[in-house]
Amino acid sequence: MFWGAICEGFSPGPFHIWEKETPEEKQLNTLILYNENKENQYKIQTDRQQARVSGTAQNRVLQELNAEVDRLNREQPLPSGYKRR
Repeated sequence: MFWGAICEGFSPGPFHIWEKETPEEKQLNTLILYNENKENQYKIQTDRQQARVSGTAQNRVLQELNAEVDRLNREQPLPSGYKRR
């Protein structure tokens, strides 16, 4: 794949040529991505559980978001009349 930039009035911009990955690189990248996704999924599940426990940082963030939504519903209601989620 080739990526480049051309702008009128400027000299040719930078460019980069990507070489196709080998099957070994593709397998390694797939494994890395799988592991990163697994770690992220664990972190999300942990954050969701902590958001239900009062006094935790995740719970405070959730309370702040809910308070902001309530404030916006009072001060700037949606034209449809429905409340924000």
